[in-house]
Amino acid sequence: MKLAIPLIVLSIMVVVVAAQSSLTASPKVTAYVILGKGIAANPDDTMDFMIAKFGIGKVSYSTAEEVIGVLKLDEELYRLRAVVIEEGHATGSIYRNSSEAGSFDVYSVMKGDTEVWAGKMLLYEKTYNLYVIEGVRPVKASELRARVVEYCTNNEDANCRDRLQNYCENNPDDSRCRALFRAWCLRADNMDDTRCRYEFRNWCNENPRNEYCIPFALNRSRLYCEEHSDSALCEKIATTAADICEETPDNQGCAKVQQLVTRAQKLLQNAQAIKTRIMNIAVTASLRVRAATSADVGGS
Repeated sequence: MKLAIPLIVLSIMVVVVAAQSSLTASPKVTAYVILGKGIAANPDDTMDFMIAKFGIGKVSYSTAEEVIGVLKLDEELYRLRAVVIEEGHATGSIYRNSSEAGSFDVYSVMKGDTEVWAGKMLLYEKTYNLYVIEGVRPVKASELRARVVEYCTNNEDANCRDRLQNYCENNPDDSRCRALFRAWCLRADNMDDTRCRYEFRNWCNENPRNEYCIPFALNRSRLYCEEHSDSALCEKIATTAADICEETPDNQGCAKVQQLVTRAQKLLQNAQAIKTRIMNIAVTASLRVRAATSADVGGS
């Protein structure tokens, strides 16, 4: 069953932005980086755990952009500051009112079509294992229209036509509109937005052999799998990609997978058998060149 976004997380995010609006004009949440619900558990005491509601977003002001966040542990509310977002990785400090209470460090990992943020949380000098299941936050029709306008203004695309923007707001499920939204998502840093990741998770469930879908799970889990290269989960993700690519080696997505494994040297370093399978797939030189110059799904 899909996990709905906890309303409290969205509500708190709006409150945080509104509170900062007195300092600068017209704050706007431009990206929802992490929105979800999970658990923080003491690894030394099975009965010491807290329900965690977690939200991180990018907020744009008239002259600047910053990353803000909120964390609710049971009934206690904390703010997240000094948040640093890297592809599939987030770190930051935890504050209670104006006092620093701890820190967090989480990695994204794909379990089937569910994204989980897993890592450590330090709170009042006590360490917890933190697991947050990414919630469901589809793009809204008005948001889709804005992304289509932005993409079509800056890119030449056969789907970009006069009045299509208004059409997409009124018909957000149209295949051309969804294609334009996915194209916007592939631009730099836009896969940090959970709305893009939700779109691709659904799209890739129906189109697992699409060139952007083959590397999707491995790319989203890359940093986690670099740190846990002997993980059975990471090997399973890589095996799924290898199975598809051995059947369809002329797929552009297979060149992207090889490029990813080559670039991230720690990735699969303790799973040499599957790494060798991936690198031995007979991808043509022309596909490798195209992969090197085209956008990855959520990766740099």
